[in-house]
Parts: sequence; C-alpha cells; structure tokens
Amino acid sequence: MSILITRIQKYTPIARLIEHLRDPLYRNGYALVFSSGATSALGMVYWMVAARTYTVEVVGLNSAVISAMTFLTHLAVFNMMNALNRFLPNMSSAVARRMIAYAYLISSIAALVFSLVFLLGISAWEPELDFLSSSPSTILWFTGATMIWCIFVLQDSALTGLRQAIWVPADNLLFALAKIGLLVALVSILPFYGVFASWTIACAITILPTNFLIFGRLLPRHVAATGDRAELIPLNQVIKYVAGDYFGSLVSNAVIGLLPVIIISQVSSSANAYYYLCWTITYALYLVSRNMGISFIAEVAGDQSKLNLTSFRLFKNTATIMVPLIAIIALGAPYILRLFGGDYANEGATLLRLLCLSALPNIVVSIYTSIVRVQRRIPALVLILTIPYLLVIAFSFIFMDTYGINGVGMAWLVGQSLTAGVLLATELRTMWTIKDMQKETSIKLLLKAFVDGFRKLRSGWSSKQIISRYSPWISEIVRPASLLTEIASSEKWEIKQVLSTLRDMDILVIGTQNSSDTAMLHLPKSESALFDFERNIKALAALHADARLGDWRRLLPRLLFKGQFQGWPYFIVERLSGISAEKAILDNTDTSQAMLDSIFDVIGDFHQKTAREVIVGDQLLKDWVFNPIQNFRNSNLVYFHRKSHVILDRLERQMSEKLRNQRQVVSCIHGDCWPGNYLVIPDGSRVIGVIDWDYSQPTGLPIIDLVGLFLSLRRMKENRELGEIITDVLKLNAWSEHEQALWEQAEHKLNIIFPGIRESLVIFWLHHLNANVQKNRYFSLNPIWVYGNFVKVLNQL
Repeated sequence: MSILITRIQKYTPIARLIEHLRDPLYRNGYALVFSSGATSALGMVYWMVAARTYTVEVVGLNSAVISAMTFLTHLAVFNMMNALNRFLPNMSSAVARRMIAYAYLISSIAALVFSLVFLLGISAWEPELDFLSSSPSTILWFTGATMIWCIFVLQDSALTGLRQAIWVPADNLLFALAKIGLLVALVSILPFYGVFASWTIACAITILPTNFLIFGRLLPRHVAATGDRAELIPLNQVIKYVAGDYFGSLVSNAVIGLLPVIIISQVSSSANAYYYLCWTITYALYLVSRNMGISFIAEVAGDQSKLNLTSFRLFKNTATIMVPLIAIIALGAPYILRLFGGDYANEGATLLRLLCLSALPNIVVSIYTSIVRVQRRIPALVLILTIPYLLVIAFSFIFMDTYGINGVGMAWLVGQSLTAGVLLATELRTMWTIKDMQKETSIKLLLKAFVDGFRKLRSGWSSKQIISRYSPWISEIVRPASLLTEIASSEKWEIKQVLSTLRDMDILVIGTQNSSDTAMLHLPKSESALFDFERNIKALAALHADARLGDWRRLLPRLLFKGQFQGWPYFIVERLSGISAEKAILDNTDTSQAMLDSIFDVIGDFHQKTAREVIVGDQLLKDWVFNPIQNFRNSNLVYFHRKSHVILDRLERQMSEKLRNQRQVVSCIHGDCWPGNYLVIPDGSRVIGVIDWDYSQPTGLPIIDLVGLFLSLRRMKENRELGEIITDVLKLNAWSEHEQALWEQAEHKLNIIFPGIRESLVIFWLHHLNANVQKNRYFSLNPIWVYGNFVKVLNQL
C-alpha cells in the first residue's frame, strides 16, 4: 500500500512541478524569466511614474540618453555575455575567475573610449542630445555610467554561466526597486536629468553586493560543481567565438539602441516616448525567449548529444509561457497603456500590438540563435544576428513615412516572421523530427490546438459570410430541382453547413429543417473550378453508366440538378451518408491499418471490375509520363532547382525505356486515393461512399491509387509533405510488411506484376504533383511545398 501511495504522490501536480523544477534547464531558465518579468513589471511602474512626474519631452530625451548608453555598452562588452554563458560551465574556478575579471576590465576600458568618441561627435550625430557634452561633469557622468552598466550587464551572464541563475532575480529586483525610489526622490532636485540619474545611481548601488557574491561565494563552489568536466579552453577559441558573436550582435543591438534616436530624427521626441514605452513592454517578451535560451546554452554546452530534443523541449516550454502572455497584451494594449496616460493609450495601442506579436516568431529566432552558439557555428550565428534586424531597419524606413511609429512595429513583425519562417522550413525542420515531437506530446497537442483553433476561427468567419451571401437565394436555387422539391417545397430548404475546399468553389450542405435528407450545393467561382467540377460530373456520369461496375455504383454520388445562378453554373449533388475516413483515422489512430484494408478492398474491386490488358505505347506514355513532365517544365517548379531540366529529361528517357512495349493491366482509377475521399460508417469498419472523381482516368495504372493510399496514410501519421515520404521510400526501395502484403494481393487479383517500386513511385509522383499544380497554381508558388514535394524528390532521382 505504501508503494502505491508513493507512486500516486509522484504523479500529483505539485510533485510533477517539483520534479520539473529540479531540472537545471528549467530552474535556471524560469529564474531568468521571472527576473525579466518582475523587472519588466517594475519597469512599467517606473515609466508610469516617470510619465506622470516628468514632461513628455523630458521622458523622451532621457530615454534616448539611456538608449545611447545601452548601445555603447553593447559595443563595449564585445558580446562577452554570451562567451561567459557558453564557456564558464566547463571552466575550473581559477580560470573562470580570471575570465570574469578580464571581461569586466576590457569592457570598462572600451566603454570609456567609445563614450568619449560618442560625446565628441554628438553635435553632428544627434544635436538633440548635445547637452551631454556641455560640461565636464555631464561627460564624466555619462562615461562613468556606461562603464558601470557594462559590469551590470556582464554580472548576470557570469551568474548564469556558473549555473547560479537563481540569484539573477535578486540582483535585478534590487536595481528595479532602487531606481523607482530614486526617480521620485530626484524629481525636485534634478527635474531635467532625474530619469537618467535614477537609472545610473541604482546600477552603481547594485553591482557591489552582486560581485561580492560572485567572487566571494559562488566561484569557490564552482570547483565542486564542475568536477571532472573542467577543461582548459584555448584563448584563441574564446577570441574567435567572441569576435564572430560580437560582429553579429553589434547589428542587432545597434537596431534596438538606435531606433529611438532615429524616431526622434524622423518623427519627434514625443513619438519616441510612445515607442520607448511600448518597446519596453515588448522587450520583456523577447527576454523570455532569450533567457530560456541562455539557460539552454549553459546546460547543453557540456553535452551536445541531446541538442535536438532539448531545444525542442525549450521551444515547448517557451511557447507555453509566451502564447498566453502575447494574447493578453495584444488584447489589453489600450488598457495597459492607459496606466501611463491617455496620450500613450491613444498613440501607442496599435504599436504595442504589432510589437508584442513580433515576439511570437522571435521564439524560433531566439532558440536557433542559442543552438548555433552551443555548436560554435560562427557564420550561422552572424547571419541570424544580422538578417532579421537589418530587415527591421529597412522596413522601418519604408513603413515609417506612411504609418509613423506604427510602421516600426510592422517592421519588427515582418522581419521576425520572415526569419522564423525560413528557419522552420530549413534548419529546424530537420532538427525537430516527428520522433522528437512524439516524445513531447504536450507541445504536439498545444500546436495542434492552436492551429485547429485558428482554422476554426477563420472557417467560422468565412462560413458566416458565405451563409449570409447565399441564404436569400436558396429557395430560388432549389426551386428548379424537382428531385429536391419532391421532398419539400423550395422555401423549406436552408443552408446547413459550409465545407472548406482548396478550389475556388463554395460547397454548401443544404437540407430541410425537420428532415435528414440533404444535398451538396457546389458553386464554382472561377473557370478552373468550373472545369474541374464538370470533369468530376462527367466522370461520375460515365461510371454510373458503366455496367461492369454493377452494384459497386451504390458508392457513387449522383448529380441531382445543374442550373445557373447569377450567370454562373451551379450543381446540386447527392450527399452520401457517413463520415470521412480521414476523420475516423484521426479520431482513432489505432484503426488506420483496418481502414487501409477496407479502402483497399473497395478500390481493388473497382480496379478488378474495369481492368483490361494493354501493351504500353506512345499514347499511354504521353498520359503517364510526358505530359506531366512537360507541365512541370512550363510551370514555376523548375526555377526552384537549377538542374531540374536535366533530371526531368533523364527521368523521361528512363521511364520510357522501362515501360514502352511492356504488358500492363490498366483500369479506371480514382486518381486521388486518400482517406479524405472515402466515406465510412461511424465505427470506420465499412466504406459506404467514394467522392471527388475529377482526377480519375479511364485507362490509368492501378498502382497510382494503391501508392496514393499507402503514402497518404503515412502522411497522416507523420505530418510531412508527400514528397518527403516518397523520398524515404525511394531510399529504402521497400514497402512496409503490411503494405507489401497488400501490394502482392493486388497483383494476384489483377494477374499482373506491377512495375518496380521506384517506377511505381515515379508514376504516382508525376500524377500527384501534376494534379496539384493544375488544381491550384499557388502550390507552385509556395517554396516550402515545392521544396518538400518537388526539389527533394528530384534530388533523390
């Protein structure tokens, strides 16, 4: 009994939380996040007090001075914060002590030099701030403050590198509280300089106890913590790391530090006050990702074998924290800014929303930055620290002329989103595998819930628009359809549901209020959608007229009526009962194998009933190989691969040699054989309908349906592009055991040996890719889709 109680207690929420916090990755990460959150909250209080006790012009100019000081600090520390965080975990106590001391000394000297250079040229660079060089006392004050701020910045990284980030909140809270107290105390003494004075004096007060803790207590303890992991890192490696990291960070920090100065020049000092407050709130969100990344570096630096999975765990936890925070700030932006005054709420609400939304893609950017720091991939680090921020500067100048300070928020959102999209499509796509995601079930469910929620929201809004558009016309549309008016008068028919589709077509489920009898109303909105659906109708008519199919035709929907609505044809089609096999599988993944067998039996009977033997000649080769390849050549696809024409020419020759004059069995094929086009009874055990016949062929190879079924089920399980799955099967040149058994069963039914796996995959790939490009031209314009479905397969061929 006691063992059972212990096991139950182990899985209580509190026990799980304690176990979670024992992991240094999360404990130190959350300490840094708490530090950022608490100091940001106090920072809001600080700027709220400043906004109510000082004029807008004073706040704007003082915040610009602080920005200049922090910018010079970022220049002077040479990004040694990341070097401390990266190398201290594996250093002995003596070496770590020297590294921290040298970092303080070098940055202080550099801060002195950079500050003096800045002040000498300040009248040319920023005349608004030339009061800083007006007297020896202000020069001494600004340069001393910059030197002290360097030590303040580095000491937090020293604590984190020593894996003692739990002290960082105490350090930062002391600073935040001290500067609030000084802000109020100095308002009457220094009405013009009070904001900057409170900042710098509080910083000087804070560094003394913190560094006593580092050198007096934590460094001696570091000996026992490091143990056998201590290593002597060559100085040239540290210098190389710092140099590359510094160059990249210089750009990002320049953007953050100089944007307020640019806003003062381009707009006004008042506009900068609004921007600076909004950025202060947003930067707290950026710091969540950054701080979790800092903890990640300290934990993984000594063991990179768990880099991929640990980085994904980091993404999971960071997203869990960030998504609700971003939502709260975006929704409550006017109310948050109203705390600072009515002008801030009126001028800054939209800006705050744009800035905080940019923190969402920054999660991905920040995590990737931490990954390449651990790997010491300096070129990649330089790119990730420069490109998104250069985009911000470029888009700021573009958008600011039209949208004012809101344009800066738009620039942050666009710059971060573009960078995150590229990373997710390339580097992180290969690092965060499906296997890793399955180990982290909670993030998989979180992401699925987020995506599903967004889709439902978008679908719900779209559905309301469509229902509103067509509801007044339903009776007029139904009235000529005698098969429907026999059930009920046209006035009783209404829109029950709107279905989504990739085509330019509205699909409405219509029925009567008190009847289960329903039909599908198809309303094409373009010539291509009309062409596709008419092809579907013609295929269904031909299949219903095919006596060879016999009772199998009960699985096919019937056309009930074709009419004209506002100059466009519309179609009313019988709605078959049942649910999509795709939904049945997603609801219960354990049924996927049984569902595969059920669909295989249905489509196999269809092939067998319409099969005939042929010798492959020019016309069939044209239909199966030459025409699809020619369509690829005429599309945008070929521009994504510099050798595409060469590979396609070779593929054309190879397939012609393999298939020409060979005996094959052809049949009617569905052409889009995936579970979404099969309707099943609620428990999924029996197929009762087959829909969407617009890509069927009267003389196709049955392997197109068979391969499509196999691959689509894999795609549903693995959530990858179909082309990537084709590439995997090509590499192995083998089906799974269950798939191979069905393959052989199909060959036996049709009394034929199918082409080899490679040839079969190529034929299916040509058919599938061609159908998708023809169906929706935007596929060929989507680089992620093209890379996964065209480029990767070409590289394997």
